[in-house]
Amino acid sequence: MINLRDELVNFAPIDLENIVKINPEISEEYKTSVNLYNSALENLKYNSEDIAIIELKKAVALNPDFCEAVTLLGLCFLYMKAYEKAEEMFKRVIKAESNGARAFDYLNRMKNDVTEQQDDKDKLQKGKRKKTTKSQKSNSKNSASKFSEKNPKEMSSSISRNASYGIPEVPLRGRMKANNKDSLIRFVTGIIIGLIIAFIIGVPGILGLNNKDDDSKDDASAEIIAALNEKIQDYENKNSMLNQEIDKLKKDLENAQKNAEYSKALIKLFEAEELLKNNMYEEAADILVSVRDVEFIDEDKGKYDELVNRTMQVAADRAYVQGYNLFQSGNYQQALEKFKKVPEYMENYSKMDIVLYYIGKTYLELKDNENAKLAFQEVIEKFPNSEYARYSEHRLNGLTAN
Repeated sequence: MINLRDELVNFAPIDLENIVKINPEISEEYKTSVNLYNSALENLKYNSEDIAIIELKKAVALNPDFCEAVTLLGLCFLYMKAYEKAEEMFKRVIKAESNGARAFDYLNRMKNDVTEQQDDKDKLQKGKRKKTTKSQKSNSKNSASKFSEKNPKEMSSSISRNASYGIPEVPLRGRMKANNKDSLIRFVTGIIIGLIIAFIIGVPGILGLNNKDDDSKDDASAEIIAALNEKIQDYENKNSMLNQEIDKLKKDLENAQKNAEYSKALIKLFEAEELLKNNMYEEAADILVSVRDVEFIDEDKGKYDELVNRTMQVAADRAYVQGYNLFQSGNYQQALEKFKKVPEYMENYSKMDIVLYYIGKTYLELKDNENAKLAFQEVIEKFPNSEYARYSEHRLNGLTAN
């Protein structure tokens, strides 16, 4: 029988720092997969198999050739009795060159375990059938013996009843006298028996003998209540421990999800940097906008700030110029999309009053007067001293008059 705890000694954490020192060009997907693998090993030590499986799945998804992670994932599936998934993982590793022998060994041992479990089930079923057959036979024997014991009695009683018909009849008057005597005897006997019963019931109560019975009953009830209270307390303690374990698992899952999201955000930073190298500022700016709410730390925060400073001004300028050109050429929908990119890239863009004014004009061309009013009002409120605020007031007056 394969024991997951025993097999964990065959899996060691991977020293990612040394690997990066040897080969700095390692991809971020590889680094993330190694971190997830190491985290899964740590969770398995604390019996968090569900979280470990999630982390290993993500590690394998990022790095499909990570045989060590695939093998460990197969062991986890085996522990959870998901035999088909475990077999799939082991066969996947066997096809690769590394770690194939160990996975092949796990696969064979798993099949042997499954076969033994099936044999045990078959033996158990046979044993149950034999017991059922024996009980049926014993029941039939008992019923037969009861029948044979009962019949002679019934036969003798019937014989005695039949024989009584041959007794000569007693004259009617004699029978009446006999009946009167019998009735008197039965009456006196009933009185005596009643007195005896009353004496038996009454005397112990008078002498206080019932108190002992009451005390023993009270003691028994107290013992039962104490035992029940002890069980209730035990169940409450177990329930509390289970709730604590559930809370811990939830926190572990939340941390794992946060780590995964953070890793994805780091990958996006590297993607934005590559786009900048190819002079693709707007595309890089879109990526940086998508990770704006991520709380980067330490060096990652410095990297994010550097990319923002290099990207956003150029991206906003380009979006503004492209929007203006599209507006002049009559492509109003595309112009609107470009103009709306500018405040996403830079909230304090130097030409924001012009951008907002043209957003209003573009909405007018698209027959969307309500959004046009909102854009013109924003120009007036945020830039009251700008000449575009006066243009906006003129536009609003025209819309109100209509």
